[in-house]
Amino acid sequence: MQASGSCIFSPEDGPEVCVWNPRINGTFVHDSAVSVTLAAVPAFISDLMRLRDRNPKAFCTLDLHLGILFRYIKGSTAYLGKTHDSVEFDLIYYRSREPGRPIMHADLIDEIEQIALYKYAGLPHWGKNRNYVFNDTAGRFPRLREFLDVKARFDPDGVFSSQWSDQILGINGSPVISTPGCAVEGLCTCTQDSDCAPGYVCSQGKVYPDARNFTGYPVVGYNHKMQASGSCIFSPEDGPEVCVWNPRINGTFVYDTALSVALCDAPAFVSDLMRLRDRNPKAFCSLDLHLGILFRYIKGSTAYLGKARDSVEFDMIYYRSREPGRPVLHADLTDEIEQIALYKYGGLPHWGKKRNYVFNDTVGKFPKLGEFLDVKARFDPDGIFSSQWSDQVLGINGSPVISGPGCAVEGLCTCTKDSECAPGYLCSNGKVYPDARVCTVPMPQ
Repeated sequence: MQASGSCIFSPEDGPEVCVWNPRINGTFVHDSAVSVTLAAVPAFISDLMRLRDRNPKAFCTLDLHLGILFRYIKGSTAYLGKTHDSVEFDLIYYRSREPGRPIMHADLIDEIEQIALYKYAGLPHWGKNRNYVFNDTAGRFPRLREFLDVKARFDPDGVFSSQWSDQILGINGSPVISTPGCAVEGLCTCTQDSDCAPGYVCSQGKVYPDARNFTGYPVVGYNHKMQASGSCIFSPEDGPEVCVWNPRINGTFVYDTALSVALCDAPAFVSDLMRLRDRNPKAFCSLDLHLGILFRYIKGSTAYLGKARDSVEFDMIYYRSREPGRPVLHADLTDEIEQIALYKYGGLPHWGKKRNYVFNDTVGKFPKLGEFLDVKARFDPDGIFSSQWSDQVLGINGSPVISGPGCAVEGLCTCTKDSECAPGYLCSNGKVYPDARVCTVPMPQ
């Protein structure tokens, strides 16, 4: 099902069609994620580097998409959560529409997953993984039994269950399906050649024998100017394996912003989004050309700079010009969405996916910021892990808001007058949320 996005109303032969629409030859990939505990991360990354050193070009199957994404996860008391602080490794790679067709460099992908799962006792992502990784759910999630007790009380008829969920939770059957070619689709871990695609053999891993030296560090500089992983950095810039985000080619260049609202406020926020959509459905094309609006649930956390309440995070990716000061298509829409979440519903910004102006009141939004700064002062008194920008957003020194001509175009400020917008634009109230201040194209007289 297509859960959101106005691209579902676009003609399937038009430029605004959803790229994941199964009726067009669009995006079709595997998206798998595995987390390992924070203590095991250096060793796991070392194993990834050893794999890369053996065959750098094999990583092209990942680099054609997003490489390997890292994300930090705070330890949780949720029944099916990660009990320890962890780092999740997200892999997106090609998947054939023809069942049973092997993936390019599938041995690399499988070994990465099995190193994380078996060597470092990693945990699978519940929504991003193939069947075989859920073979021992009870052993990986010690509080599974408590979850099943709660499930039995609140859903005795299994209304919210499926055959697949019963299998991975160990209620009925097994997620592992051993048939010829089962390893190709991740239904099993191969134990014999017939589990693989025709012409393939089941063998040990190259770095981790139970699975069936990088010298570039240290690197010092701003994270957004470093390519942290991926063999595509060694590819010719005029070749098909070049990194799509390489700043020296005309590749991907976008804003990626994310913000969260408390779970209890999510229905009202979505209702406001729908009112915006009803006023001008085509304005959402700036989002639908990429991924629409992604929703993800976040468990409330005790982390100093975490979300204190259960929340829903809304992620938006949209066009950004390489020419400074050039306005974004339908910028008034994206700005109003952000301000509705932040100001009307007291939303929280994503620390790594936001523009400057949203960090204007960090102290007010994160009540445990003072405790974080105390710990920071003890463990990093010289500010080695700080920068001018981090000092600004944390309220240590200066402000992240920079007011001046055109500042609202780049998200450095919220406009208060026309001169802070692009030439020819006006600073006006929001269409659904009057307290929002956005830059709009003046209506013809």
